[in-house]
Amino acid sequence: MKIKGIGMIILLLMLVVGCSEALPSYEGSLELTGLKENVSIAYNDIYAMESVTKEVESVSSTGEEAIDTVKGVLLNTVLQGIGEAKEDYSSIRFIAGDGYAISVPIDIIMNKEIVLAYEFNSELLIDKEMPLRVAIDDVLSMYFISNLVTIEFSNVKIKESTSKDQMIILLETAIADLPSEDYMYYEDNDQAILVSDLFEALSVEEVDEANFIAVDGHEKSESMSVLKEGFIKYTGKDAPLFTGLDLPKGMHIKSIMKMTVGTQEIVSINSSIATLKNITIDNNKGVILSELVEMVGLKAEYYVLKASDDYSMEVADDALKTAVAYISDTGTVTVTFDSSDPKKATVKNLLMITAGDGSNVTTFSNDVSDETGSSDKENSEDSKTDSSEEILWTISFDGLEDGAFDMTSDRAQRKLELISLHTERMKDDITYLEDWEGYKVLDMLDFLHVEEFNSLIIIAGDGYEIELNADQIDDETILAVTKDGEALESDKLVQLVQNTQFATTWLRNVVKIIIK
Repeated sequence: MKIKGIGMIILLLMLVVGCSEALPSYEGSLELTGLKENVSIAYNDIYAMESVTKEVESVSSTGEEAIDTVKGVLLNTVLQGIGEAKEDYSSIRFIAGDGYAISVPIDIIMNKEIVLAYEFNSELLIDKEMPLRVAIDDVLSMYFISNLVTIEFSNVKIKESTSKDQMIILLETAIADLPSEDYMYYEDNDQAILVSDLFEALSVEEVDEANFIAVDGHEKSESMSVLKEGFIKYTGKDAPLFTGLDLPKGMHIKSIMKMTVGTQEIVSINSSIATLKNITIDNNKGVILSELVEMVGLKAEYYVLKASDDYSMEVADDALKTAVAYISDTGTVTVTFDSSDPKKATVKNLLMITAGDGSNVTTFSNDVSDETGSSDKENSEDSKTDSSEEILWTISFDGLEDGAFDMTSDRAQRKLELISLHTERMKDDITYLEDWEGYKVLDMLDFLHVEEFNSLIIIAGDGYEIELNADQIDDETILAVTKDGEALESDKLVQLVQNTQFATTWLRNVVKIIIK
């Protein structure tokens, strides 16, 4: 029995020794720069440090989720041996052997454990991933950089911008006058501008890095030194796209919506239209300006809109809710305000939006003003149009998130599509065939940014009202302004009409609609 017991002990010892995994071996050192002193640490010394095993989740750029079990050494364990800590730095940049690099946002630095892993799912890294691969829980997989050779640290504090000094730059206008060059992107010959030319034209601040947000919501930082050597491709697939002649494709930034450089927010209207709430005016699809300003985070009581020709207009905050920014035929940004006064309603070649002080505010109304509100160039030419029209009718909309709104005949004519509707209604066993023209109720609600509602209370001039549930309002529910080719009589003006056999839900002389 004794011998058997000794034999069992020996067997267990053999199993323990057999199960202990040998550490990897790799020639060379990891370079740590930007610290109090630059340091080189041999990879084999890192492998010998205290290890951790953690489960990490990541999401790819296409939305695919992955869960991996990684083994390696915490970055702070490496730094502790030289009297440093990652939390002492505002920026950390990982660089791979092939030149691929990525900066880690400060919230990850402060709140996440960063593992320098040498095993993924109980397997040593494959050769092209050696000697180390970054692993961080609950982040995008783009941060899982492999073949790690250098870590750059910076403790330059990021300047916090305020509404007073923050500015929005419209990318499409900013690049209009810059020299461009052909850029081959896969099989396509697109156009690109040098980032250094853009920065010089905008007099951007000297900061360590810029931050990007793409159309799909992905965020990424890039060092200014890398940016200044690159291009922004502004035509073709994935535009606007940051790229470079010798830049690994993994460092490209596709479909940029905004780029933050210090206090300057460089925003693409094309990308914003694809992402934010938008409407169409005069066949031009654009983004609502208040949505864009909110996305950037610029908050002010007044805003100054400045064109590339130095013409500027100051407007109150509320005016942005009825302003639409779109790409004009010349490829630059135009802003049109919802106003019957064309002399003050348009800014062409919009380049910049900043906070104003209210000293020179332009007001918008239905009364045509003598003020030109335009520049000496294109804006003044645009102001010569006279589109003041007699207001035939007004319908007040109540129940909106931002208060009441008056839809007038001239505004509907300019902003909405006039449609035709044929009805065959029955009355006293007689069928009345009628052809109407008017505006879809759903189009009006869309113009007012009403996405959901339970019912509408429609009120006539004499106080009579009906209530229609949301499911009773369809594409053939219109506010008619003509019948059989003739304008409605003065005591009707606008009539609610539906394509129904009986006119039980029809209402003459509509003057008010309450949204519930």
